Amino acid sequence: RPVAKKIVLENIQNNPRPIYIRNAKTTANAKKMARDAVEPVIIPYTANTTLVQPGDNLNSETLELLKVEQAAYHDHLTTGQRVATRLGQFGIMGLLTFGLWTYIFAYNPRVMRNPMRGLAIIALLLLCLALAVGGTQAGPSVMYLTATFPTLLAVIVLAIAYDQRFALAIGGLHTLMVVFSLNLSVGFATILLVGVGVALAQLNEVRTRSKLAQIGLWTGLAMATAALIVAFAQRPLSVDGELIRIGRDCGAALVSGMFVGMFVQGILPLLERVFKVTTSMTLKELNDASHPLLQRMAQFAPGTYAHSLRLADISEAAAEAIGASSLLCRVGAMYHDIGKINKPAYFIENQGGGPNRHAKLSPAMSVLIIVGHVKDGIEMAREYALPLELRHFIESHHGTTLVEYFYHAAKQQREAGDQPAPTEFEFRYPGPKPQTREAAILMLGDSIESATRTLADPTPGRIEQLVHTIAQKRLMDSQFDECNLTLQELHNIEAALTKTLCASYHSRIRYPEKGQGSEPPQAEPDEPAA
Repeated sequence: RPVAKKIVLENIQNNPRPIYIRNAKTTANAKKMARDAVEPVIIPYTANTTLVQPGDNLNSETLELLKVEQAAYHDHLTTGQRVATRLGQFGIMGLLTFGLWTYIFAYNPRVMRNPMRGLAIIALLLLCLALAVGGTQAGPSVMYLTATFPTLLAVIVLAIAYDQRFALAIGGLHTLMVVFSLNLSVGFATILLVGVGVALAQLNEVRTRSKLAQIGLWTGLAMATAALIVAFAQRPLSVDGELIRIGRDCGAALVSGMFVGMFVQGILPLLERVFKVTTSMTLKELNDASHPLLQRMAQFAPGTYAHSLRLADISEAAAEAIGASSLLCRVGAMYHDIGKINKPAYFIENQGGGPNRHAKLSPAMSVLIIVGHVKDGIEMAREYALPLELRHFIESHHGTTLVEYFYHAAKQQREAGDQPAPTEFEFRYPGPKPQTREAAILMLGDSIESATRTLADPTPGRIEQLVHTIAQKRLMDSQFDECNLTLQELHNIEAALTKTLCASYHSRIRYPEKGQGSEPPQAEPDEPAA
């Protein structure tokens, strides 16, 4: 026996292998036969019988019982009752959809003017609703993740593509749709609305990619806190394991917020293309002086580049004064004159005191070259794939204004030759007029920045008078008719432009030349002594 035992142990250790082979088909047949041999146990339940007592833990048998009861209830319904139920469900969704389109019609008419925008919004909301319903049915244990993430995604996307108020209204309606579709409680709707509100409160401007991750973190924390409060108010804390489930739900809400921030960060370039919007992050990238187009302008049209830099400063200040997008104004100012790169010598800021190319041209030919920089700028913007918002600055920064210098020159020539005076239409820019407040600011700042260079003594009083004169001239010329700029905002823009230009043209003390005195000059209060 000891010898046999030793041989068996060595054989098992050195060459382990199964001593039998499992046949899955035979096993399944055996189980089926054993199951069929057992008589089914039927437990009758009468009407008004309580199937599950409050506080009882649900197990597989109880869940199966509830499913059978629900199926029996639906089988008991008549065809008319089933149709009425479906009609009621579709009616509620129809009412929510009607409220959605009523709001869009009243407060966002640009969606109504562009059917593709409306279709994109519908597709986004339906996709997010399908994700919420399908994800929750697939994983009901992580409902606080699957049912909140799609709505937060839709809200953040719409806030980036449109504005916060529009996204808040759509988010509220989408929350009702999700809660109704999944038959969730008012407490869950409260949690989701908290997440929507916190996310939108931080989306006024996103200039860095880390801001989206920060938005997701705070949104997740807010929803986790709301989930905890709602759980304490509604859920049975005395049930075994309920605190663990509450902690799991709070964690799922936190993950939902964090994940939506990172997800939007990844699909941001796609959103810009689909909705044709330009985010602050893209504007910051375009504002980089190393951009190829800005480098070309600095090399071939240095005077225009310097003018654009100064215009960017004053336009940014004016935009901040009325609550417009200061970053958009700044970047628009940097690119508004890129069309001058093609013929820089025909614009006075690039001539450097040299001969004027227009001296040998007729006023009609000169105005074609001057006006042509707008068309050239649009073509270059397409070549470098600049966003549509920046292209509008290029095409509208002169609006339909009159090229006065060459108009008066042509008028004098016609009068000298005893010919009829030219029409103003021939010497006006083709437009369009500014469609946004930012474009109106740039138009006004462009004219004023150029005009201040002609002042021999740019005192604050003269600058203020010049700013007001040009602003009123543009207003009377109907250049601001197509943008929602109010007279109060125009006044604030004038004040901001005046302040910025006065700071640029502030006076300096004159230092004595060598040999005129040994005492250093006294510094002004805002300038240190040399």
